Formats: sequence, C-alpha cells, structure tokens
Amino acid sequence: MKATSKIINATFVEMDWESMREYNEDKSTYRCRVTFSECSETNTGETNSALAFLQSVTSGNLYGIVVNLDSEQFGKTEEEKTETFKKAMTDENGKLIPIPLTVVTVTLDQTYYTEDGLPIDVRKIAYVGTDNKEDTAIASVTRRLAKQLENEELFKDDPTKKQAEEKKTRR
Repeated sequence: MKATSKIINATFVEMDWESMREYNEDKSTYRCRVTFSECSETNTGETNSALAFLQSVTSGNLYGIVVNLDSEQFGKTEEEKTETFKKAMTDENGKLIPIPLTVVTVTLDQTYYTEDGLPIDVRKIAYVGTDNKEDTAIASVTRRLAKQLENEELFKDDPTKKQAEEKKTRR
C-alpha cells in the first residue's frame, strides 16, 4: 500500500449521532461522526462562500471524523454536546471557522469489490491537524480491510461476475 497526504482547510457541516448509536450504547460512550467540507480561502482571507457551497453539494469534498465527547465538560446529553461542539466551530460572529485537516489517500495493493461489484482500490482518511499520518492511515486501512474481508463486506473477486456465471450455468 502507498499513502499520500494533503492538507486542506475544512469547515463543519453536520454531526451524526445516529451512525454511532449502537456503538455508544454498547460502550456507554458519546462518540459522534462529524462531517467537514473542504473550503477555499480567497486572497482577502475570507471564505469563498460560492466555492464552499459548490463543494458541499458535490461528492468527493466531504470528510468524516469520529470525535469522542465523553467528558461532561461538553455537556451531559447529546443535545448539550452538539451545542458545545457547534459553538466551538464558529467565531464570535457565528461564522464557521476553517480548520486544517490532513487527508491521507491510501492506494490499495489490489482492487477489492463490494457485494454489488463496485471496485474499491483507494481509501481516504481525514485527520484533524497537519501532522504526517501516512503510516497511521496505512495501519488503519489494513485493519479495516481485513475486517471487511472477514465479514464479507468486501471481496477479492467481483461477486457479481460469479453470480452471472452461475446464472449462465443453470440455463
């Protein structure tokens, strides 16, 4: 596997508690998936709102990060924790604050396939900040890939081709 990184500016889009609900209930924790959108800065340093809007409505420029909000300093309920997080993502005028994300693209050693035959040959992982996370990303992708193969969420061969061949044989 090979990894490359780039640092982007991104702004907060939304918090998704639901995708982590089962994990949170099993572990008695408050983890939340947070989505950020890549944004661009103009020469004056102000956010280019037209570009930010276009990037938020097109695929490929949204990045998810799981945050741990267990500490009661963030609040005691999901609602309080959401309010605290959203407040931290804005300045005193309510404008979203761009933060740096390091996006690591990991190119897989081979192409894998979803159950529907969608090829997967690259994974992207976003990290808060500007540190080099390429080795961390490769390790994370390796673990995730092994788990997805074991759980038959991904396959080394295209399962739709095998199904098509089986249909031909039955005719």
